[in-house]
Amino acid sequence: MAEELAKSSFSPTADDLFTALDRAAPIVVWSPPPGSLPLDGLRFLLKYWDDARDQATMPPVSAIDALALKPVLGNIIILDVLEGGADFRFRLFGTAVAEAARLDWTGRTVDDMGGP
Repeated sequence: MAEELAKSSFSPTADDLFTALDRAAPIVVWSPPPGSLPLDGLRFLLKYWDDARDQATMPPVSAIDALALKPVLGNIIILDVLEGGADFRFRLFGTAVAEAARLDWTGRTVDDMGGP
């Protein structure tokens, strides 16, 4: 599933969810140049991600260190893959993200979100 998402910037499920919540869907840019990112935290995350993954599509789970992410921890979401990708559990739903979303999904699954 991750490979499929990486090949496309369109996710009908996500778009439908944002539409149902009367919110603008995010624009996904999979490989932004660091200079195009408007916030220090985003540049920090991009560097961390690129260093952790090396040449792989995604970093191994063992390369993700929550303590190293402390400067931006409130702004990130970490998902655990369930049932071979059939669902995902929010291991971390950052406090700033939860505040913006007006709810905290930590411990819940993507399926729990429902949908249109």
